[in-house]
Amino acid sequence: MKSPVRYHRLTCLRIRVKPPDSGTTVPLPPGDYTVRVGDSYSIEARPNRGYVFSRWKLNDVSYSASPRITLSIKGPTTLTAVFEKEAIKRGEEA
Repeated sequence: MKSPVRYHRLTCLRIRVKPPDSGTTVPLPPGDYTVRVGDSYSIEARPNRGYVFSRWKLNDVSYSASPRITLSIKGPTTLTAVFEKEAIKRGEEA
């Protein structure tokens, strides 16, 4: 007897970094991915030199201030890692 065929609903996960070149995300770098609805992903934001992580935005709404998150996909999703320029301490050069 054959096993029943299981279908998985697919959707788009877009990972963005704002501003451009301010940091990256791991293990999935910024880009567009086809993913299954219901799957979970652990993602970490890593700032480039001169920047600090600020927050995650999920579909343009503030989501988390933690650089490491686990996200359950429920439908088309845009996840943006937001970074800010690192404050320069007095006596340091830019």
